[in-house]
This record gives sequence, structure tokens and C-alpha cells, in this order.
Amino acid sequence: MSCVLVKDGGEIVAQGFTQALGRHHAEASALEAYSSALKDTSDPLENDFNHIVAYVTLAP
Repeated sequence: MSCVLVKDGGEIVAQGFTQALGRHHAEASALEAYSSALKDTSDPLENDFNHIVAYVTLAP
């Protein structure tokens, strides 16, 4: 599985992939990546999850 987080306007802000058995799912990996990226910005308007859409692929 994979997951991308997309901001209004179509900008991909994070992506994640399902890891080994017993580890994070794709959605959790993407959210963790986005949270880490937010720590690197000083713009308070960028530090939120508003207007973010998650697109997830599922394994057959």
C-alpha cells in the first residue's frame, strides 16, 4: 500500500508506504513524514492538517 498527502492546489506534501509486517501502515508513514516536515517550517499557517487530502492505494 501507499499513501500521498495532497494540499489544496494539488501539491504533494508527503508520502508513505506500508512497511514490514507489524510496522506502520502507509497512512501512518505519510502522516509521520508530514509532521516531521512541519517541524522544519516557521510559518504557522503551514503547521496544520487543514485542507490536506490522503489518497491511499490498497493491495488486492
